[in-house]
Amino acid sequence: MSNLPIRCPVCEGPMNVLVYYCPECDVTVEGEFVPQADPLQRLSDEQRNFLLTFVACEGKLNRMEKVYGLSYPTLRNRLMELIQALDYTPKHV
Repeated sequence: MSNLPIRCPVCEGPMNVLVYYCPECDVTVEGEFVPQADPLQRLSDEQRNFLLTFVACEGKLNRMEKVYGLSYPTLRNRLMELIQALDYTPKHV
């Protein structure tokens, strides 16, 4: 089963759900339901895999260099793209 789309695949507009169906008890609920925006749904498969690898490497890009075979600056750029895709603004301390 796939995730609930939050953006139209044709025009990128917001999607609303009109029908929910339970196959267990054959109940259908109709109406207009607006899905809650999950920021992780905005990520591509590649970005989600990067995020999971980042967590598995405890946030250490030098460990990710070995996993991906990419340079630190390249991984840093991918991390910044991921942060932007999630609509987060890094705060420099």
